[in-house]
Amino acid sequence: MTFYSRVAYGKIAAMKRGENLRKYDHTGPTYRTRPNEYRAWAGMLTRCRNRNFKDYLLYGGRGISVCAKWLSFESFYADMGVKPSRYHSLDRFPNGDGNYEPENCRWATAKEQARNWKHRNVLLHFNGESLTMPEWAERIGIARSSLRDRLSAGWSIAKAFNTPPIRQRERTAFGTFKKASLH
Repeated sequence: MTFYSRVAYGKIAAMKRGENLRKYDHTGPTYRTRPNEYRAWAGMLTRCRNRNFKDYLLYGGRGISVCAKWLSFESFYADMGVKPSRYHSLDRFPNGDGNYEPENCRWATAKEQARNWKHRNVLLHFNGESLTMPEWAERIGIARSSLRDRLSAGWSIAKAFNTPPIRQRERTAFGTFKKASLH
């Protein structure tokens, strides 16, 4: 199937469907054989530079760009190095709203990246420390959902943190778990 596109000077040229995207598309057979670092680099460029990419408005559309040095894969690879594992991806840290540049990027797991979202994570302050709910839950050895339920039920932060976790929760007649109580 073909469609028509305006080319320079108002001329109309027949193009195959998707041909205008092909110069930014990194999904061909050659792309699949590239190292994972290359895929991360290509994805970064696509998010920031391809106006036809579905998430462009979240990256390039917001003004997030790639530094001039990283337009070359070799420079990107020299700065970032090998991905520690297949579970790591490129993360803009410490400034999540900053550009892709050596000082603002790291390889991070999905868990680390999720804790980097300022608009989703609420900091809980206890004993002079400020951590997110999942970080506190890990530290005190309780499920995040249990900690959330305790705080939602009106428990103070001190009581929620200092009460040992319940290993066996009571079930209702329908087989569902009973809600945490205040006592």
